[in-house]
Amino acid sequence: MVGGPDVVRLNIIVEGQTERAFVQRVLAPHLWSTGVFASPIIVQTSARSIGGVVTYGKVRRAILNSMKQQTDALFTTMFDLYGLPDDWPGWHGLGGGPEVYDYVRELEVAFAEDIGDRRFIPYMQVHEFEALLLAQPAGLLAPHPDAEDAVAALAEAVSECGGPELVDGGRETHPSARIARLIARYRKPFSGPEAAIAIGIEAMRDACPHFREWVDTLVALGN
Repeated sequence: MVGGPDVVRLNIIVEGQTERAFVQRVLAPHLWSTGVFASPIIVQTSARSIGGVVTYGKVRRAILNSMKQQTDALFTTMFDLYGLPDDWPGWHGLGGGPEVYDYVRELEVAFAEDIGDRRFIPYMQVHEFEALLLAQPAGLLAPHPDAEDAVAALAEAVSECGGPELVDGGRETHPSARIARLIARYRKPFSGPEAAIAIGIEAMRDACPHFREWVDTLVALGN
């Protein structure tokens, strides 16, 4: 196996600090139990800029550079579908509704084909990281214990949309916009990881089918 006879080394390229903390504190411990050693890498799009998906060309260069530097590791990504630049392979708009699952898989296939390395496992988060928090909105009470009304409103929105990953990617209604509108003190780098820890990866897997497919793929690398 990559990284030795018993452990698979996996680098997860992420957009920013929130996703890095999520990998370190929630996803990596889960994968470690299956023999996968996962490390987050914040995408570096220039010599001075770390984090953020600005253009696909810059992201592609950053990924390929990382893969050249670590030839004995596997690589995957955790990038939001929302806010994806329009030069991304296969991109044709925001997408929404149940058909978003077909769309995001098409993007991932095009992404993998463009990177062109068998060690690469593409993953796009539908529609963004905060969809995972909507798997169990009550988890937001961990960083914001006075947000009961907001949690109830978010749970209602999830129910109306048909699931956390189907809370749409509109400019005013994507998951983080809804959360920030209802919880004024929500700060993604702090609140996001704290809520994610409270929710736990199993609840996220149960409520988010596309996320579950990705996690199951990563688990299978070790098993």
